[in-house]
Amino acid sequence: MQLLLLVLGPAAAEEPVARLSLLRLRDFMLPTLSGTTPHLNLLPSILQAVDPELQKYMAPTEPFFALSATLTMYAHDIEEFSDITRLFDFLLAHEAAMAVYLYAAVSSSRRRASPACAVIPGSPR
Repeated sequence: MQLLLLVLGPAAAEEPVARLSLLRLRDFMLPTLSGTTPHLNLLPSILQAVDPELQKYMAPTEPFFALSATLTMYAHDIEEFSDITRLFDFLLAHEAAMAVYLYAAVSSSRRRASPACAVIPGSPR
């Protein structure tokens, strides 16, 4: 929301922020996680398809570890304004679950690229 305020200015951002809140972020803005949980519960199935070893490693854990990244559309993980705006454009042009698909892709990619993440038995070191 702050991004829209920054780009559009307070007066012009009012309507887009209201529409985005109502139509796009509603599930994530409820007083409980009841709307967010179905999105996060997609993660194990997506990981199973993308990276079965990672899914097996993460299986004992509830997928709430992805909450902050998917809830903020990665804005707290990325420092460059141009990168944040590009990612917001991508995520807002897709269904809300795209943030979860992206989380799975990034997690799998990081695990494969970083020896520090190679804690899964049988994974390449």
